[in-house]
Amino acid sequence: MDYTPIAPRFERRYQEHDYSGVTQALRAFVAASTPEASPLVLEVGAGTGHWLQVLRDSTPSRTVGLDLSEAMLNVARTARSEQPLVRARAEALPVANGCFDAVICINAVHHFANPEAFISEARRVLKPGGGLFIVGLDPHAGVDTWWLYGAFPDARDADLRRYPSGSAMRNWMTQAGFEACGSEVVQHWTYDLTGEALRTRGLLERSGTSQLLVIPDEAYARGVALIDAEPAAVRRTHLHLFATIGTAV
Repeated sequence: MDYTPIAPRFERRYQEHDYSGVTQALRAFVAASTPEASPLVLEVGAGTGHWLQVLRDSTPSRTVGLDLSEAMLNVARTARSEQPLVRARAEALPVANGCFDAVICINAVHHFANPEAFISEARRVLKPGGGLFIVGLDPHAGVDTWWLYGAFPDARDADLRRYPSGSAMRNWMTQAGFEACGSEVVQHWTYDLTGEALRTRGLLERSGTSQLLVIPDEAYARGVALIDAEPAAVRRTHLHLFATIGTAV
C-alpha cells in the first residue's frame, strides 16, 4: 500500500486517540525484555517515528527505525532529525544476526507482504533473551464494534485478510524460535459519535486511515452516503489493540 496520501496527517491519530495503554505496555516490555542498561531497540514499520520518540523520552534505550514508505520516513526525518532511520522491507531486514535487544512493531504488521517472514527476521536479528512486541487490531477475535466497519463492511473484509490473528502470530513466533508467546489487550477505545461529528472531525477522509484507502471507490461512496443520510445517528465504537509478545530462545 502507498502511504504517501496518509503521511502528512498520520501524526494526528496521536492527538485524536488515547494511546496511553500502548505506551505503558511498550515501556514495560522494553524494561523487561533485556538486562542491558541502554538496550538497542529496532522498530519495524516505524512510520513517522512516534514510538521511537516515546522510547527516547521515557527510557534509556537506543533506537533505530525502519520503514518501507519514503513519505513516512520523510515526515520522521523532519520531526526527529536525530533519529537513525532506514528504508527497507520488514521481510528482509538489513541487519546482522543477533544485534538487537528488542524489536517492536506497532500498528504496522498488517502492511507487511509476509508477516510470518518478518517474525522470522525479527528472531534472526535479536539476541537470545531479546523480545518481540507486536501491537495491532485483531478483527479475527470477534470482540470489536467499530463505526467504520458498520458503514464500510468492505473494510472489515479487507482487515480480515490483512491482519494476522493473534493465534497465527503466536504460532509463527514459536516456529521461529520464540518462547513464552502470548497476546493481551493493551488499549481499549470506547466512544460514540454522530455521523455529523465523524464528518466534522475529518474521520471520513480517505487519507485518514488505511481502512478507507484499501476499499473500492464504490464501497467508500456507499458508506459515506449511509452516514450522511443519518447525520444525527449515533455510531458506537468498542475497539481493542492487542500486544503479541515473545522471547527469543
